[in-house]
Amino acid sequence: MKTLLVGLMLLAPCFASHAGVAIGGTRFVYEEKNPQLNITLENSDARPYLVKTQILQPDTFPGAERGAVSPFVATPPLFVLNGGKQNKIRLVSDGGALAKDKETLFDLVITAIPSSTEKASDNTVQVAIRSHLKLFYRPANLQGNPEKAYQHISWKRDGGGVTVKNPTPFYVTLFGVTVNGNSVNNAGVVAPFGSRKMAWCTEGERCLIQWQSINDFGKTLSIQQITI
Repeated sequence: MKTLLVGLMLLAPCFASHAGVAIGGTRFVYEEKNPQLNITLENSDARPYLVKTQILQPDTFPGAERGAVSPFVATPPLFVLNGGKQNKIRLVSDGGALAKDKETLFDLVITAIPSSTEKASDNTVQVAIRSHLKLFYRPANLQGNPEKAYQHISWKRDGGGVTVKNPTPFYVTLFGVTVNGNSVNNAGVVAPFGSRKMAWCTEGERCLIQWQSINDFGKTLSIQQITI
């Protein structure tokens, strides 16, 4: 039987689930002080799924810094999740060096492929669903509160847009962003001690920016705003 695998991306604000397989979160924080991170998956479907885990550069998230080599090992990296069952993916560090003065972001990719059946026809489309989840490495002894980091970013208009700066050692996820009342889709992140230039606020004398963020547990935080 010939089977076509179609890759789809799933992004959700607080809980990732698809086609019977649910992942216990959409963002995960690996803290230096903890020896491992466990991620729970549950299959509510009757059929089994083949689950694959990868840790990649954070290219999926606009504004993320790339280049750091992942020190993480996922166990098991590939397994079958039977119908009605749970399993855990365990992430441990192999001791690789990451920055000690700020967070590092990776793309945790979990792919779930449903099993095929012998009765399926040659024209069956088998869907492989791919979830891109934020995986933050957080060193010990960082100063400040990661949940309040989004309150400390600054905005400045300059030629052809606006620049946002993050003075904290934590990543800031920009969520629910509006510019003069217009929603901005997939605004991305602002890296620790970093800045980004956005093609916003290019017209008019005043520009109202509103933004929210998401905490470690997937909760949407209160609205902040500035007029520049």
